[in-house]
Amino acid sequence: MNIENIEINGDTISNAIRKYYPNYINLVESQQLFNYVLIFGIRVATCDTGLPDDFLGAIRLEKSLVTGNPFWNYLLTNGTTDPSPEYLVKTIDKQARLAGGTAWVRDGQHIYYKLSGGYKGYPAFAPKDKVEVYRWMPKSPGEKFDISKAKLSTSIDCFIHRSWSPSSQRLSYDSAGCQVFRNNDLLIDLAKWADLHIKMYKLNSFTYTLLTKDQFVKSNSISYSDLFNPNLIIK
Repeated sequence: MNIENIEINGDTISNAIRKYYPNYINLVESQQLFNYVLIFGIRVATCDTGLPDDFLGAIRLEKSLVTGNPFWNYLLTNGTTDPSPEYLVKTIDKQARLAGGTAWVRDGQHIYYKLSGGYKGYPAFAPKDKVEVYRWMPKSPGEKFDISKAKLSTSIDCFIHRSWSPSSQRLSYDSAGCQVFRNNDLLIDLAKWADLHIKMYKLNSFTYTLLTKDQFVKSNSISYSDLFNPNLIIK
């Protein structure tokens, strides 16, 4: 999987998180906190929120069995970081409508925890505290999301969970602001990663970093000026 011909992998994700939200990832790298899980999302498009055209996954630092050197392993799937079209037209409840509309998790770094028992019997994660969200409702059929018209608010209900839609092409009634994994098997793998993280660090706490497409691209692109930087190290 790639964005603008940049492969999405452990290195490129860690580059983006390190550039924009460095605190946790710098701690993991400097102290070599192996198997410490960092969950991420990349919001690619908002024009049709029924498409699984965003990316979700996780990275963790592991030690190579061959060289002994640390490297970023990763999990990756298509999904959505946006609310489903049905919940844009009609909010899931009166409270969301009065707050200004269905929630879109704001890009940034948020703290989540693994839900004991999951959500509807499947692995899931939930915010430890209210996360910042945009709230917006279309005023006419087909109106596209406009961040400049959105209201900044908060929500505690923006879970990370599986998709319920049978079709791989479209998502329907999957998200009223949640972050939705298209591949449920990969979410199960993430739950296993999370269980080891909890066991090793006695900590049921995970960063969820929601990146924009531009952030991912900019942090993995070499500018013209970089080509003449004698201190630039290209891995």
